[in-house]
Amino acid sequence: MAWTDRVVVPGRLRLPGRAVAPLLVAVLVVAGAVGLARLDDQPLWYDELASEWASSLSWVRLDALLGVTDANIGPYYALLHLWRDVVGAADWTLRLPSVVGFVATVLLTARLGQRWLGRRAGLLPALFVAVHPFAVAYARDARPYALVTATVLASTLVAVRLRDLGPRDRARRRLITLYALASCVSVALHLYSVLVLAVVALALLPAAGRERRQWLAVHVPVGLVTAVVLVVSLRQRGQLAWVPPITPSSLVGGASLLAGGPLVLAATVVAALVVARSRVFERRTTLLLLGVLVVPLAALAAASVLAPTFVPRYLEPVVPFQALVLAGAVVALRHRAARLLAAVATAAVLGAGALSVVAASYQHEDYRLASQELLSRARPGDGAVWADTSVRLGMSYYLPREAAATGRAASVPTDLLALPHSQTVGFRVPQATGAAATRTEDRYRRVWVVSYAGRPLPTLDPRFRCEPGSPHGGLLVRLCVNTAP
Repeated sequence: MAWTDRVVVPGRLRLPGRAVAPLLVAVLVVAGAVGLARLDDQPLWYDELASEWASSLSWVRLDALLGVTDANIGPYYALLHLWRDVVGAADWTLRLPSVVGFVATVLLTARLGQRWLGRRAGLLPALFVAVHPFAVAYARDARPYALVTATVLASTLVAVRLRDLGPRDRARRRLITLYALASCVSVALHLYSVLVLAVVALALLPAAGRERRQWLAVHVPVGLVTAVVLVVSLRQRGQLAWVPPITPSSLVGGASLLAGGPLVLAATVVAALVVARSRVFERRTTLLLLGVLVVPLAALAAASVLAPTFVPRYLEPVVPFQALVLAGAVVALRHRAARLLAAVATAAVLGAGALSVVAASYQHEDYRLASQELLSRARPGDGAVWADTSVRLGMSYYLPREAAATGRAASVPTDLLALPHSQTVGFRVPQATGAAATRTEDRYRRVWVVSYAGRPLPTLDPRFRCEPGSPHGGLLVRLCVNTAP
């Protein structure tokens, strides 16, 4: 039996029918503008640098990298590899696929909203996503989260369309293939998308019969992809060693960050209660939406008790469903003035947060600024010692670019501890230690040391005298001079 969702309350947003298409275009333009604004202003942070470096590798070396780390997002690196072959590898071009994923997410949210709330009111959740601070932040990030969110929304939209078709409808086989493909791509891009996909699959599970068997069968390939990615990820769980243990305060803070701020989190809780008590959505849709708001967050928190893995950005696909709940609560209000006020207030609060994200100063270690400082005083023949893998990755990316821009290519210092002709293991380059490091250091009169401000310096031979230095974007750039005769 076909299943059609519809709004069953009288509350509607009054818009002329001919205004819907232009308004949808306007919302998409807003999303694109927010995503592109100042896209090249801020340097890449460590995770983005990892994306850049991995995507620059040959296919053989990329395969070797994924055998050690980041296998759970390997397809994203492969996609970025193909992308940069076409458009190049500037900071903004590396981030552009995420902007595209963000705009696609807004469009898909509009399609789901129009299906569940009506052609006019369905634009409201799309607007909420377009100005959502959390979604905007990762729309401007060279990582897979915006693309994952788009594929999860595509999978959900196809699943909802499937439920509207009879068991013998000719379009059913094509949609089943699309659903399985979108779901598999979502899991391959990032394992944690399965937390949302599982809720959608259970909420839309047919009651019985041929449709139920078909629905279960289509999830076999999704389950296989999930199992493969999970097994590989468990072998590489050391890559999450940086994640701190979960605490009640970090759980609340993460939920607030994901929601778009504490005020929006409170509004979402109220909206969820309104949606649960009203008939604005069909019962299955209500269970789906509320399930996505609660289950992925609870599951990730529970898993983090066993092994720290609570990182809010892993749950970005939840954001469009939050927007749908907020919009559903607005539509459920009985008075037109109350609906208008609630819609404007929600969009304004979210929009203020999105503007603060776009205008915010850089919050990570600034390898570009540190490279500029080092090059301003470096001489040909200088050496360099990096504090760790992340500093090496950032400096090795920005030093050549800044040197080329300023005509100081001859002044780029040599990474003196990197062992020549050695095989990279993951993101790490084997380095000389002990007596071998001392012999290497003795060949240099001047050595630049770049480390994190406030942390111990890498150990140099005692004959080196290092200047105090000053922080540059969270990094300490210091010149050390060999005092040996």
